[in-house]
Amino acid sequence: MRAARLKQLYNSPVGIVFKIVCSLMILGVFAWSIDLQKLAKAWDRLGPEILLILLLLTLVRNLLGSLRFKILSDLHHKISLMRIMEQYFVASFFNNFLPTALGGDAVRFLMLAKDGITKAHAGTMIVIERLIGFYALIMIALVSSFFWATPEHIYWLVVLIAVGYSAVIVMILGADVHRTWFGRFAVPESIRQALDVYKAQRIRLLWVFMHSLVFQLISIYISYYIAGALGIESSILPFLTLVPLVWFCTMIPIGFGGVGTREVSFAYLFLMVGIGVEQSLLISLGTYLTLLLSGVVGAACFALSFRSNNEALF
Repeated sequence: MRAARLKQLYNSPVGIVFKIVCSLMILGVFAWSIDLQKLAKAWDRLGPEILLILLLLTLVRNLLGSLRFKILSDLHHKISLMRIMEQYFVASFFNNFLPTALGGDAVRFLMLAKDGITKAHAGTMIVIERLIGFYALIMIALVSSFFWATPEHIYWLVVLIAVGYSAVIVMILGADVHRTWFGRFAVPESIRQALDVYKAQRIRLLWVFMHSLVFQLISIYISYYIAGALGIESSILPFLTLVPLVWFCTMIPIGFGGVGTREVSFAYLFLMVGIGVEQSLLISLGTYLTLLLSGVVGAACFALSFRSNNEALF
């Protein structure tokens, strides 16, 4: 009961203000340690052509994400690929531009419900997509850590996350949740039934995983491409290991949209491979820029829905 009240408070306007303040405080403390002149000089290297390439990479990434989700949704309901892409972009808009407790996944959930998918299956599809997507990210970090001089504490952190997350995947998608303590305690009957449908589709889940690998590799490459555009010479291997850890840190719910924690994580982790704080911050800001570009496209989709249909997308 107390946990439910804390969750309600966290998602309330007070909680949103708390997240914004935390993000600003983290960025403020971080700003004291950087050379703003170096930052501005390096930022000038990102011209319009770089932004265009970043937008194209974002479009390709979202296309792969849409194909991945279509593999899941085709089991229940035929949703067009364009509609799924629209959902991705609109969700990105809500994640990045509005200070709202209604996150991107919640927006997608409502849009799927409007498309005729039951709440249980809509929620299950989104959860499975997230679970497998993050598992692919962790596997990339784990495998790549074998091929370069990964700092020992980073290597063992990756191993620990990979082992723990593998256990979660097995518990949710591999074990019989009807007969486990976890299933009886936390999973409603409708969700269990929806999970059972997907657990029987091992080949389909494998395809989702393969699409997730490519999706995550493009996400990581975006950061690597930005580093190259800034004149930073580095192998892609550290990026394959460290960028997934950055995304893991942004999952810590103390900031607004990962702002602050993402910048500090980039600076701390990439300092280990000789990339300075100012350069790391630029890689972080450039990476965040791709999320903003996706949100701009989502805003356009959201606005067009009112003009064409005189109604919201959900």
